[in-house]
Amino acid sequence: MELLKVINKSRLLEKILTILSNIFFRICRRLSVKSASNPERVLIISLHKIGDSIFTFPAITSLIEFYKKEVYLLSFMSTKSIFSNIFPYNYIITLEEKDFKFGNRVATSETRKMVKKINPNIVVDLTGSITSASLIFNCHANNIYGMNEKYYKNIYTNFISIRRSPHLIQKYTDVAELVINKKSSPSISPNLIEIVKKDIILMHPFAGWEAKEWGVRKFIALAEKLSEKFTAKLIFKKGEMSEDIKENLILTNINFIETNSLNELITEIKKCSLFIGNDSGPLYLAAYFGKPTFTIYGPTNPDYSKPLGKYHRHIRKELKCSPYQDQYCFLSAGRDCPNNICMQLLGVNTVSNDITNFIENFKINQTITETN
Repeated sequence: MELLKVINKSRLLEKILTILSNIFFRICRRLSVKSASNPERVLIISLHKIGDSIFTFPAITSLIEFYKKEVYLLSFMSTKSIFSNIFPYNYIITLEEKDFKFGNRVATSETRKMVKKINPNIVVDLTGSITSASLIFNCHANNIYGMNEKYYKNIYTNFISIRRSPHLIQKYTDVAELVINKKSSPSISPNLIEIVKKDIILMHPFAGWEAKEWGVRKFIALAEKLSEKFTAKLIFKKGEMSEDIKENLILTNINFIETNSLNELITEIKKCSLFIGNDSGPLYLAAYFGKPTFTIYGPTNPDYSKPLGKYHRHIRKELKCSPYQDQYCFLSAGRDCPNNICMQLLGVNTVSNDITNFIENFKINQTITETN
């Protein structure tokens, strides 16, 4: 939140807010904890978009294996299908973003009552933001494990600061390790690499915000080049692509798939040989399902999110303003950049040549099954 950015720039304001918030949340927890909570019930909170939801999978897997109890998983409705594909035997509860006020950040009283109704004895917070803090600060759980900003430290019985170094997946395994006192797997995908012989290449041209996007026109040009040797298809969700561009794709015989749901996206991903995209959730979903990936990065640092293993490649145009130590470039991850130059300077031929070499070097258009 912008207010926290202002406060963090003033040591005095930061110290005052930390003291006041710690006192407030300590009192709330003492008044809220009840012995009547269900001793067999665990609630894992993962309120994220697609990408970060995928990065929580290893932590959630470790926690489910550790707790031989009734484990509930709380996610957004928009990502429920991802979790239900991976964790089908556990209780999945969902919330809508509209269940949170003030820019979808702060839980409403009705939403907090829902958590109280679940009545878990243990809560594990894998979200680590004001969103989850506002949801659980007055719940009845005896033990709350999690990460968050220091202002919310006293909500938790076992607290860890949010990791600021790569890889993002380690933020969530840090919390799992806090619970089970054991190292979790650092791999984004536990799946084997499965390369199907159909040689279908899927390309997803969108991302969480525009500055992370290489550009629809460039993806179309890339599709034209790759279609000379392979079956290349653009993939995007319904309503994401403008009608005039879709008409142009039809006129120029460029294949595309328009999905209506995450389940449809997953179905198509499972058919492909290679997934190409920006720094985005669908690409990390493809990596999780054991597909080779090629990522186009710009204002974000690949070290924080890139899929691991030899069957994953990425490219970016490195400039003085590119992030090398931090997760994002200093221009608000490109949002404040006037020209998005890191993406503009990355040409179609350069990307196409890298992808072609990647395919030929690892024979991605042939049938391969091996560890990622």
